Amino acid sequence: MRKSASFYLVQKSFDVFLLLFLLLGTSQLHAQRTDIVILQNGDRITGEIRKLDRGILKFKTDNMDTLNIEWDYVGFIESTKQFDVESVSGLHYIGPIKRSDKEGQLTVVTEKMEFTLSLKNVVRISLLEDTFWRRMKGYIETGFSFQKADQFAEFTLGGELSIRSLKWSNKIQADLYLRGAKEGKNIVRNTAIYRLERIFQNRWSGNLLSTLEQNDELNLDFRALLGLAVGRYFIQNNHMLLLISGGVAAGREKFITDDNFTTSLEALIGTSFEAFRFQTPKLDFTANLIVYPSLSDFGRIRFNFDSRLRYEILKDFYVGLNFFDHFDGDLRKKGVTTNDFGINLTISYSFK
Repeated sequence: MRKSASFYLVQKSFDVFLLLFLLLGTSQLHAQRTDIVILQNGDRITGEIRKLDRGILKFKTDNMDTLNIEWDYVGFIESTKQFDVESVSGLHYIGPIKRSDKEGQLTVVTEKMEFTLSLKNVVRISLLEDTFWRRMKGYIETGFSFQKADQFAEFTLGGELSIRSLKWSNKIQADLYLRGAKEGKNIVRNTAIYRLERIFQNRWSGNLLSTLEQNDELNLDFRALLGLAVGRYFIQNNHMLLLISGGVAAGREKFITDDNFTTSLEALIGTSFEAFRFQTPKLDFTANLIVYPSLSDFGRIRFNFDSRLRYEILKDFYVGLNFFDHFDGDLRKKGVTTNDFGINLTISYSFK
């Protein structure tokens, strides 16, 4: 009899615990959807703010899935979660977002005080509780062409993966190019780049750059480079970015016509420009130029210029036009091309 009563009490306690767990779980799920966005036309949307980047506010709802809201159309925003709000001046404000009394503004409640910002001066909003996978974004692209008359074929494959946190940004980029012909030499051009960026206040940053290169057209069999640079974003808004940086780089390289490896020390001067249009269809353009004046081989200078134009044809699918120009004025090379440039038409998929 006691055993039955004990079993009855345990069962009831378990039922009560399960009921409380379900109620708490349900309330927690609802709590995740309490952020508020009010558009300029008066529409009010309740859901979860994921992030603001490149003029697009990603807002997750229960009924309409994830919305991509153009930042220019937002009137008010409110959330009790912890965010990193970055302004055009490069300042970061950490805290929940309180609805401002005036349309077109937001208020960040930091530990010390409240800061009211114009929505036009906010370029990035990141959820501090965001998972590693949700902070990832990138693209993968490919291109192929074939000519029967010349028995000529070329293939390109490229991609980029970036992960950004409050103070750090990691980016990996790789490009593969193969060209084959029945008559004539085959060409291989491969590049892999890893960039680690430490983000500071007032749009300053410190950069660690590591690259691997191979380019048959430039007689380059192998090059490994490690560089350190300091940069600043001179333009940072919801339509474009401009980063200018400078530093030094050390490299180890080998040419096809030379069996020996050589070590080099170079200065590094770089600029990176991005422009983007977030209205559908989306359009974005990127251009990167890095100049390497040699410090160990006086008179030698080389540069890498890469640009990319993409136009959205379907959701997250793009057609692109890539242009590159790589130059190496190595005085040791005789009778070898010092300049390699080209244009590629690609199809890519972007994920964020």
